Amino acid sequence: MACCGYGGPPLNFEKRIDCGQTKILNGTLVTAGGCNDSSKYVNWDGIHYTEASNRYVSAQILSGKYFVPLIINLKEVKGNLKNKIAGIQNALRKFTNSMN
Repeated sequence: MACCGYGGPPLNFEKRIDCGQTKILNGTLVTAGGCNDSSKYVNWDGIHYTEASNRYVSAQILSGKYFVPLIINLKEVKGNLKNKIAGIQNALRKFTNSMN
């Protein structure tokens, strides 16, 4: 549910009115107001995340629990490439010889 919006639960979001605006919707003057405690919300205005949710996501990323480093053994990669190239060259030689 958006912290700043209009419409109440479950989303508190109405695309025709932005956070902080006052407009006439369906014949009624309404204001898309903010909540009292944004730290208890994930979404600020139906589009942007709150500081609390950004803090949580950042903490999870920086904790290292969701990061798997890509470790490359360049010697192994080079060896694999050499083997693949040699295999392709052999296949081309066989193909060329079969054409003669």
